[in-house]
Amino acid sequence: MTRFRNIDDVIDEIYTVTKKYQSDLVWLTDETFTMKKSRILDFCEKYNKVNLPFAVETRVDTVNEEILKALKQAGCVLLCMGIESGVDRIRNGIYNKGVSREQIVKVFRLAKEVGLRTSSFNI
Repeated sequence: MTRFRNIDDVIDEIYTVTKKYQSDLVWLTDETFTMKKSRILDFCEKYNKVNLPFAVETRVDTVNEEILKALKQAGCVLLCMGIESGVDRIRNGIYNKGVSREQIVKVFRLAKEVGLRTSSFNI
């Protein structure tokens, strides 16, 4: 079972740390960040308090158009997703990603349509 931190606590911590260290970008590295739709939408709604752009690392199979739009509106400037390999047999057989080439292309296209820059992690 995955245990999630309270969104208000996360936002308060980001706000405090970014003010203390005069940050100009927040980089969120959390493989479960977009796993729960209601949680990410809540985060996006409350993030405006921080008032800084942010980057997110996530999985292709945990985002959709609604989430991408919410991320963009909240200030996300970069979406990084783990692809690992362009070869289905390697990506799904060896790395157990469980995503098709079509899913990958669709999510990257959707991200571009909503105005998010993208990056991929490849082995």
